[in-house]
Amino acid sequence: LRALAELKGAFGGRIATIALNRDAVSAEGRAYLERLGLGDTLVYAYDAQDTYYKEVGGYNMPETVFVGPDGTIHAHVHGPMEYEAMYRQVDALLE
Repeated sequence: LRALAELKGAFGGRIATIALNRDAVSAEGRAYLERLGLGDTLVYAYDAQDTYYKEVGGYNMPETVFVGPDGTIHAHVHGPMEYEAMYRQVDALLE
């Protein structure tokens, strides 16, 4: 989550970073972001029915999905992703 916040800091208003929770109840996920000091940086969403997760073919946590302004998925990474790789992916999408 910190890498997502760092990514948001690097690109500012040009991107949205969303933490999509599917494990814990909504209030617990939001409280966790607040404890980390990320409540104002990351958009928080809760997918209680796993709708989005299933739609993108998710099977591992964490998952990182890069979605363009038109809603098209440009990249989907299953498992952990380093900040530098996320930065390169976003930078390429914004070119």
